[in-house]
Amino acid sequence: MLLPAVMALSANALLLLAMVTIYDLVTAKLRPALRGRRDAVLGILLGAIGIALMMVPFKVGPGIQFDARGVLLVVAGLYAGLAPAGIAMAMTAAYRLSLGGEGALMGVVTIMASGGIGLAWRHWRRSRLANLAWPELLALGIAVNLTTLLGTVLLPPDHRAAARDDVMIPLLLVLPLATMVLGLLMRDRLRRGRDFRSLKATEERLALALAAGGQGTYDLDVRTGEAIVSPEYASMLGYDPATFRETNAAWIERLHPDDREHVAAAFRDYISGNRPEYRVEFRQRTAHGEWLWIRSVGRTMARDQHGAPLRMLGTHTDISEQKAAELTARLEMVALDAAADAVVITDRNGVIHWCNPAFTTLTGYSREEALGSSPRLLSRSGAQDQAFYEEMWSTLLRGEVWRGELINRRKDQSRYVEQQTITPVSDPQGVVTHFIAIKRDVTAQRRFEAQFHQSQKMESVGRLAGSVAHDFNNLLTVINSSIDLAQATLPPDHEARPDLQEAERAGARAVLLTRQLLGFSRQQPAKVSRVDLAEVVRGLLPMLERLIGENIEIETRFAETLPPVLIDRGQMEQVVMNLAINARDAMPTGGTLTLAMANTRLPSEDGESWVELTVRDTGMGMDAEAQEHLFEPFFTTKEPGKGTGLGLATCLGIITGAGGRITASSTPGRGTSFTIRLPGARGDADTPLPATAAATPRAPSRPTGGPASVQRILVVDDEEPVRRVMRRVLERDGFEVLEAVDGDAALVAIAEHRDSLALVITDMMMPGLSGGELIASVRAGGSAMPVILTSGYSVEFTRERAGVGADVTIVSKPFMIDQLLATVRSVLAATN
Repeated sequence: MLLPAVMALSANALLLLAMVTIYDLVTAKLRPALRGRRDAVLGILLGAIGIALMMVPFKVGPGIQFDARGVLLVVAGLYAGLAPAGIAMAMTAAYRLSLGGEGALMGVVTIMASGGIGLAWRHWRRSRLANLAWPELLALGIAVNLTTLLGTVLLPPDHRAAARDDVMIPLLLVLPLATMVLGLLMRDRLRRGRDFRSLKATEERLALALAAGGQGTYDLDVRTGEAIVSPEYASMLGYDPATFRETNAAWIERLHPDDREHVAAAFRDYISGNRPEYRVEFRQRTAHGEWLWIRSVGRTMARDQHGAPLRMLGTHTDISEQKAAELTARLEMVALDAAADAVVITDRNGVIHWCNPAFTTLTGYSREEALGSSPRLLSRSGAQDQAFYEEMWSTLLRGEVWRGELINRRKDQSRYVEQQTITPVSDPQGVVTHFIAIKRDVTAQRRFEAQFHQSQKMESVGRLAGSVAHDFNNLLTVINSSIDLAQATLPPDHEARPDLQEAERAGARAVLLTRQLLGFSRQQPAKVSRVDLAEVVRGLLPMLERLIGENIEIETRFAETLPPVLIDRGQMEQVVMNLAINARDAMPTGGTLTLAMANTRLPSEDGESWVELTVRDTGMGMDAEAQEHLFEPFFTTKEPGKGTGLGLATCLGIITGAGGRITASSTPGRGTSFTIRLPGARGDADTPLPATAAATPRAPSRPTGGPASVQRILVVDDEEPVRRVMRRVLERDGFEVLEAVDGDAALVAIAEHRDSLALVITDMMMPGLSGGELIASVRAGGSAMPVILTSGYSVEFTRERAGVGADVTIVSKPFMIDQLLATVRSVLAATN
């Protein structure tokens, strides 16, 4: 019975293997449809196979049979799990009970034992099922079939020995081998499933990566020009992946015309071996007609026997956003390079990483010198203290923008005022990593602002000077007139007369001073006259000696005969005084001031005679740069607060306005020399001076009688001393005088004495109704009464300021008695 048992059980085992193979194929095709019902279907299929095996058993006796169902169930428990194995066990056990016979109990027990051993083995083993080796599966088969042999104890006693003898060897030889083979088949099936799932996941991850990176793949048959592409490849170009077909010709047709040549060159270089990788960027037209920037990377995967490429794999990547960002960055960089302001990027420690050309222009350092260095090492001037930089760095390291101005130093050591805006750049964690500084040279702007403030200051000083001059003129009117009255009452040989004459000369100088003040305030035009320049300088010497101090010696060298020049005397005095003061400041420890005058002739002036005045000192001198800006307004070499920068500019204006020239020469440490050249006045030097400089003839100091002794004059002035001295002068000359303290009081007096008033003398500047307004009111009332208008300003300025016509006579303060009386008589005579 041994051979039939072996043959029968071997055939049963082969049937099992065949049916399991069919099972594997069926379940592989039905796998997508088995979702949710997998365990039930698998259990039913396994149960059906088990029933099929029990239909062709090896029979030992009535109702006693052996087959390979134990092999099936132990492998089902091991690989399929509890639910499928349980269903298979239930189906096979039910079928075995339906067959009945003396071996039914043993059959059911072995069914349960085989499935249970497989499930227990699955649960207790430590390594993965996919790692099962054949020895373990063979051991599992032996264990199951030993259990089957032990189950023979459940057979009737008279059949136990015969059944055990007939099937022992086949059970322990054939079926363990079948268990091993079936287990290996199921293991390989498990591995294939695992590999399939891993490959599927990899494909899904690759698809996600390609989609996220804007990439598509292609597989090009170089010989036919046809390519297999991924869905992402087609979608990137705006085509439907389901219908898109790629060919080399269509690909070239979509290329931008400007890119075809360099793409072809890149492919030729790669094929010829000049490049290790095919990598090129180009533009392709999408299905919507737009241009898309693509980076193509590829490798040849197969070549023929001659080395010609057969197959090429690669990717297409959408780099449109990258190109747009590069364009934006390039434009921003061009804008920064072209910016007029200096731009610097540094790291957290202040080391320069980048700078634009404006920075090199501003500082004088080349880009190579600047990169890797620090702005504070390149430009620190020492003008700011440590506290300044500590406050700046504290602000920046807090992540705040710092704005301010500081004095920096160029490569040539020159200083400039720099306006800075420094912006910190932080990483995602908020840590400051870099700084962007925008720098602007505001030296000229600050100089202009200082000049503007200085000009405003000078304008205010000018207004003050004009106001002082006006009040001074009122005082001088009283002083000079009182001196004149005193001299008129004294005999020629009176001992007080020399003192009065000295006071008269001082008063005349004071009048000149007020004219200079008015000229400074631009309320007094220059009075050009024939001036003896040597006399001007000699007249200033006493004042200069007191002004420049005892440690400076004054030397004078004048030519014997000099022609007069046409210039405002007071302005010429101002020029000499300015140059002398500058010379004094240049010699703080003492020295020599030389004033020299000579005749000269300039070659280009047709032999015209010029007067040359040289003012020379032995002071510290000036360098070439200072001399270039010497006559510019507001330029000064003196310390702040010790010079306005207007002195030499004013001298230049005065001299050039008179048709002259002024030049300077200087050597550091050896002094400075200013040379003034003025054209000599044409004509004889002894020609009388213009009327503005000549003395006014005195009028008789005694009353002349006649109509003047009874004529009534109204004097209007807000200064009581001026009214008092004018009353004395006029009454001494035989006039009757009425007084009014302002314009309103004058209108009342005119209304009361309209018929008896012969003349009105009024000041221009008065509180309330001014002199000009008073005259306008008188004229508006229809009166043609003669009016004399007095003013501390020039005639032209007074006439314009008061708004009066030629019918009003103007007398400038301070006036002399004779001048006032002559004017009064002239006006009254013209009226009569």
